[in-house]
Amino acid sequence: CAEPCVEGRLLAAHKIQFLMSYLGTEKFRQAFYDELNRQNQAGVERQGAPYADASALYRDGDEEARHFKIDLNYLIPYNRLLPALDAVFSKVFGKEKERETAKEIYLNAEDLKRLVEDGLKIGIHGYDYKILPRLDYQKQKKNIEAAMDSLAPIVGKSELTVAYPEGFSDNATKRVLKELGIAAGFTMRRKIITPQDIQSRW
Repeated sequence: CAEPCVEGRLLAAHKIQFLMSYLGTEKFRQAFYDELNRQNQAGVERQGAPYADASALYRDGDEEARHFKIDLNYLIPYNRLLPALDAVFSKVFGKEKERETAKEIYLNAEDLKRLVEDGLKIGIHGYDYKILPRLDYQKQKKNIEAAMDSLAPIVGKSELTVAYPEGFSDNATKRVLKELGIAAGFTMRRKIITPQDIQSRW
């Protein structure tokens, strides 16, 4: 994901992990929903997640925590989720902590160059780890292009691949990757690769 390297920001998924670890699930849940409701007094309409089997998500733990995690990762629209998450993170850790932490935990451009020089292949994981089917075609294209623009000068433009955030893609994703000349897309499903997979490699 390019966002940490380019903007010095933590990915939302990592903010969630830090807050859950520091506050505990219940305190984080309360702080997050309080902030979400404060910012959106008319309420927040949840998105659907037809690309994911919600019954298989976060099966360990209690039902309230499970619903909270599904809300955070799949249902609350990004334009509502991210401002609330940023506000809670800033209140808990302070405004400067995000940039300091991003610098500490993520690879920078020099780190990536060294990996490439050592023979590793570096691929795209989205610009900012947004689940691609949650975005329309134009937003998916913008997201992947931004990741390519950031990564290509470091690793070269040949044979870039994408590992789908959370493993999810849709027809718009495949169209975007094909149009942008991405060599292949990877899910999290384990299966035997067939000649048909090679033909539809996105």
